[in-house]
Amino acid sequence: MEVDRLGFVHENYFYGDAEFNLGKLIYEISFFFYMKVPEDFEPKCSSFTEDDHQEFLEWIAPDDPIKFYPEFFRTELLHPVNEVKHFLTDER
Repeated sequence: MEVDRLGFVHENYFYGDAEFNLGKLIYEISFFFYMKVPEDFEPKCSSFTEDDHQEFLEWIAPDDPIKFYPEFFRTELLHPVNEVKHFLTDER
């Protein structure tokens, strides 16, 4: 896929829940990009999380009740704008 543009910057404070970071305060900054997706694109993933759980990719609609991250995607992707939006999540 090809990058279209930067869409979101997300700063996140939370406490770790994996064995190696349990209870530790974590600061995370993520950059999310709008992509140019080819018509025949099939999501594939062969990566694993830090605690060795296999990750997966799938297309989901914003109104799908499944939990997805970050939660602001559920509303923001319905009305894309041509600017970079910044979000802060603080679970401390």
